[in-house]
Amino acid sequence: MCVVFVILGKQIIEVWVGAKYLPSYSILVLLVVPKTLYLAQAASTMVLLGMGRHRLLALISLPGGRLNLGLSVLLGRYLRIVGVALGTAIPLACTSLLFLPRQLCRILDVPLGAYLCQAFLVPLALSGPLGAVLVLLRSMFRPHSYGQLLLQVAPEVATYGLGLFWFFSCAKVPAQIGLWL
Repeated sequence: MCVVFVILGKQIIEVWVGAKYLPSYSILVLLVVPKTLYLAQAASTMVLLGMGRHRLLALISLPGGRLNLGLSVLLGRYLRIVGVALGTAIPLACTSLLFLPRQLCRILDVPLGAYLCQAFLVPLALSGPLGAVLVLLRSMFRPHSYGQLLLQVAPEVATYGLGLFWFFSCAKVPAQIGLWL
């Protein structure tokens, strides 16, 4: 979904609420990318909770929440809504890329590089063909209704589905990689 929102975000906004809201595209991107990084770590959070590491998860999450509030207030004064979005995005990205993976790998005795590769690079590689099809179709026509938008998104969903099918059935995938996706 992140790839769809980044590449087709302007078209989605225009079809959904109208062209006068196109300036909100930058806010969409600022929020969707770190949220996607965090969602890639959803299994990590569940593993920590399942291992009874609630305290550690709180020690990771609470400073991020405080930083989110502080940065949102500070940056919001100068950059308005974009500053608030940045104030949310920065701590969420830091938690997702730095703190949560590092702590989980330390606890599970998993190499950080291998974990990051499996958690981020594999989904990113699977999203590459999706992004290429999105860019191609976006250059061919611009949707002006929900039906046209659906027609533009359907081939991308099929492309991503084929990539997932290939990855799990044809590629030599170690079982632990499938657990991280």
